[in-house]
Amino acid sequence: MFPIKRIVSTLFSLAIAFLAGGITIYAMGKNPFAFYASVFRGAFIDWGFTLFNAASLIMAGLAVALGFHCGMFNIGANGQIMIGSIFMTYIAISLADAPAILLFPTAVLASFIGGAIWGFIPGVLKARRGTNEVVVTIMMNYMAIGVVSYLLTYPLKATSSWISQSDLVPEKLWLPRFNNIMGADPVIIGAMVLALLFYILMWKTKTGYEIRATGLNPVASEFSGIDPRKTLTLAFSLSGGIAGLSYFNYIFGYQHRAISDVLVGTNVGFDAITVALLGKNHPVGIVLSSLLLSILYSGGMNAQFEMGVPNSFYLFFEGVLIFCIILFEKILGGKR
Repeated sequence: MFPIKRIVSTLFSLAIAFLAGGITIYAMGKNPFAFYASVFRGAFIDWGFTLFNAASLIMAGLAVALGFHCGMFNIGANGQIMIGSIFMTYIAISLADAPAILLFPTAVLASFIGGAIWGFIPGVLKARRGTNEVVVTIMMNYMAIGVVSYLLTYPLKATSSWISQSDLVPEKLWLPRFNNIMGADPVIIGAMVLALLFYILMWKTKTGYEIRATGLNPVASEFSGIDPRKTLTLAFSLSGGIAGLSYFNYIFGYQHRAISDVLVGTNVGFDAITVALLGKNHPVGIVLSSLLLSILYSGGMNAQFEMGVPNSFYLFFEGVLIFCIILFEKILGGKR
């Protein structure tokens, strides 16, 4: 399924990242083996939280990977998540009297549309004007912060609340939980289904072929009858739409409302870059890398309590991992 070199580069990257992490922990006067044992123990004890984070990472990772396949760097997933969440919340509250069987898919579609709109703008600028998508998406992240902060402070703010948040979405849309454990809900299954649909789109359809061909060589793809500008715009819109779904579990499975500080403070869109790189932009790899990062993040909180290692160590590990992925891709002959 994966070229051998890509598997080897991933394994090397993980080995170096774990080794560097262990050395750092040892330099802090802690036992690295005890630290990693605490991390994995904590992740599996609080498995609901691990799955909760993994679901968001899978969806955001797929979004970033789609951009990579088309030769674009979607660094604006955070903004697309924010706008998608606002669309979802607004529809859920505004159409609260509609039957759940209709309201639920409508709210999901709204989150996709919101993210797609936020992805369409940098996509069409890239396709029509050659604008650098990294610069535009970074700016649009800040624009999304402004939009979300304003909406949840004024027009969408809950009347009975003193903080910037929306009203609760209708209870009929709240996701069921297994044994009332946060994260033990259908969203992780939905993320897996989305990964399967992503595979079908990218490797079994004409649209997916055109996206990958444009990413490999837009000039050659144009000579073969593919419109690279249309494909770039479509790919970025789809990428934004998928990212817009990523906080579905927060809105319907956990908080049951949109909270400004939570949306503005999200880091899922940036973590998704690591997920896509580590997973080699393939849905299977993205699912596995999402689970790994989620284990490290949720288990890191347990290690913080048990051993006094700051949970911010997760960011150090992630940085080393990204560096190693890029380094070994070059060493082992990777072109991108």
